[in-house]
Amino acid sequence: MKLVARNIIVCILLLSTLTKVVSQDAVSRQHLQARFAEANRLFNVDNPTSGTDQQALALFEEITEDAGISASGPDAELLFNAFIKKAILLELKPDYTASRVAYLRAVAINDANHAIRDSLSFQLFTHLGSAYYRLNNFDSARHYLKRAEKMLDKSTSRSDRARLYNTFGVLYYDNGNYFQSKTYFNQALNIIREEYPANHPSAMNIKMNIATAEYKLGDYLAALELNKSILQINSASDYVNLNLGRTNAALHRYVEALASYSKVNPAKIPGVYNEIGYAYLQLKQYDSAGFFLDKIIQHSFTSSENLNTLDVGVSQLYHAYLLSDKQEYMAAIKAVQESIILFSRNFTSKDIFESPTSFVGNFAYFRMFDALRTKASLFYRLYTKTGDPKYLEASLKDYLLTLEFLAYIEKNYDTDDSKLLLKKNSREVYEEAITISMELHKLFPARKFAEKAFYIAEMNKASVVISNVASMSMGEVHHEASALLQKIRNLKFSIARLNLKIDETHQHEQSDQLIRERSNYELELSRASKVLEENDVYYRDKHNIQPPTVLKTA
Repeated sequence: MKLVARNIIVCILLLSTLTKVVSQDAVSRQHLQARFAEANRLFNVDNPTSGTDQQALALFEEITEDAGISASGPDAELLFNAFIKKAILLELKPDYTASRVAYLRAVAINDANHAIRDSLSFQLFTHLGSAYYRLNNFDSARHYLKRAEKMLDKSTSRSDRARLYNTFGVLYYDNGNYFQSKTYFNQALNIIREEYPANHPSAMNIKMNIATAEYKLGDYLAALELNKSILQINSASDYVNLNLGRTNAALHRYVEALASYSKVNPAKIPGVYNEIGYAYLQLKQYDSAGFFLDKIIQHSFTSSENLNTLDVGVSQLYHAYLLSDKQEYMAAIKAVQESIILFSRNFTSKDIFESPTSFVGNFAYFRMFDALRTKASLFYRLYTKTGDPKYLEASLKDYLLTLEFLAYIEKNYDTDDSKLLLKKNSREVYEEAITISMELHKLFPARKFAEKAFYIAEMNKASVVISNVASMSMGEVHHEASALLQKIRNLKFSIARLNLKIDETHQHEQSDQLIRERSNYELELSRASKVLEENDVYYRDKHNIQPPTVLKTA
């Protein structure tokens, strides 16, 4: 009887203990859900503040750091949601590195737990792709956005689909892949049009991006129509009127361009004076051209407010065009020398026979190209006018420097507009350099200018517009080289993004900071490219030959 009684007592105690554990678990879950509900309430308030965001973040951090919550248990989806919302709040701080870590914790829960709803997984991959984009990691951003894209049919939210397409569009746009960006922007725009009126800010911003992409791709008629449609809704936009003017100018419609420029406020965008001057220059109205180009120079002496150094450089370049049309070649060369100094940032010599020896840190590569080529051409014209061969030699020197700069662009800028610039200009510059070399050979047959012409012709044959690095797939190279290729792509992505920001910036201090940042990326890219070239597997695959080896002596 005693044994039976003991067993009964043990069973009662065990049952009591189990009941207590279950009861404690229930209380713990209720407390967890209450914390999450409060964090979620703060996260979704109608008028959030830094205070409410900080409170929500603290609660989400408590939940995500709770060791008692299993990533594969009944609260997996709650934990998953907590990590995502924690990551979003960290993005807003902004702390993109910590945000990425939180998103990746959510990815780990998602991949280990099939109970997570597809719509939530879709949002995770879209947000994580955006986070990697902000961290300038192009490959990882594209990877997670592609994962989200595969789940599109499982997402019922139009806003989620629009967000994904717009993020893809921005990603490719900032990377200089304007054709791809245009495709995704159009998909996002179609979804937004289904829910919002035509003048909704999201729709307007996307249309402006598409118009810019069309312009950079050289489809000026498409860009023109888009800018016109935007102006029907927002006729007071200085930037849209400026873009419309530039598009008309690209189509050689200079009278229409001037009409658009007249609606731009020069106090906000002083650079419009350059565009007005250039339009008058093309119309051969030289007095008007000089009048407006001088306004930028005068403005640079009286006020630096809203004036970008690039604007002053462009004014000097356009002055060189104006002086060249008047056949004042020496004055034109001096003006273009000033523009090269301003575009270069690291070159200060006013000696017209000197040129930059480094291209790292220049303002705008296409402007620098125009300036270098213009200087070479002006020296040739000065030679034909004076007959002095020193100007012909100076012309060749600057043409060779221009070719060197084209090679620099090819190596550092993997964008649609850089490829377009190379495609349009490379062959002509090579031919011009060869022509001048042969003229010098006639004047100085003993100085091996014919050999130089042959060398330039061989350079032309070897030139590849699309970089070998960009054309190689990750699976074709050794892991070490593959990692370097990924790093190089991300560095080029960062450089392309900064180029866009520099182009759109009108404040000198801001553009100067962006250029310094880009210079760091360019130097890092140069170092990474050198390391890649030293990789034996990459060298063999790229050049289809064995890398050079040291001969052993007996």
